[in-house]
Amino acid sequence: MLGRVVGGCAIWAASIGFAGTPIEETLTCPIGGETFAIVGTASCTTLGRYMSFRPQTTCEFVTRLPVCPSNDFPMYQPFSPDQITALTVFVETDEYQEIRQLSLWLRAYAIAQHMGQSGDPVTFSLMLNALWFTTEDVISNDAQMDVFMAEAEQEMARAVGPDRGFLAAIIGFALLSADREAQAAPYLETAASHREASEYLDAYLTAIDACRADMSAPNCAMSAPFSP
Repeated sequence: MLGRVVGGCAIWAASIGFAGTPIEETLTCPIGGETFAIVGTASCTTLGRYMSFRPQTTCEFVTRLPVCPSNDFPMYQPFSPDQITALTVFVETDEYQEIRQLSLWLRAYAIAQHMGQSGDPVTFSLMLNALWFTTEDVISNDAQMDVFMAEAEQEMARAVGPDRGFLAAIIGFALLSADREAQAAPYLETAASHREASEYLDAYLTAIDACRADMSAPNCAMSAPFSP
């Protein structure tokens, strides 16, 4: 479950499956041992994408990021025994109480930062999910966009081949949506250099190019369906 929620950076890969089937899953909070139920799925199919490149799926009902009920701790990854020991102390601090007031994905990101994970695939995934699921909060907030970009640049340094093209396109469109066209341009140029490797990437870039003249058009919203 956790791996499907926030793990992995092959975010543009196709998914094969069946119509989503909700199931109840029981998790144990690593901090304090509290058990609680979340909604999982026995199967899930990716039907397409939105312009943000967030997948359209048959399992939109899933709990995307489990949160411990009593202490609001987001279980964004499995934790080692040493990490659990450190986090058990951390959740009692004033710093955590401030973090606790943040929106879910940013709360998880702040905890990951505290754990020294800045700049790795986990923190990029958290900020990508923040962009996808709290879109307006991120693209309308310069500080949050700056954090997203700091993580995205680290992910770009790791990306190779066609994955690099898809990632650059996603970043470029997010920057256009945040009214940062000058900053978007080099990312979209990088994406364009990979377009011949993938018809799907070529179609996505064609859609982005059509939006650049008028990002206010309904089909250019981050939440608009992308239909190649």
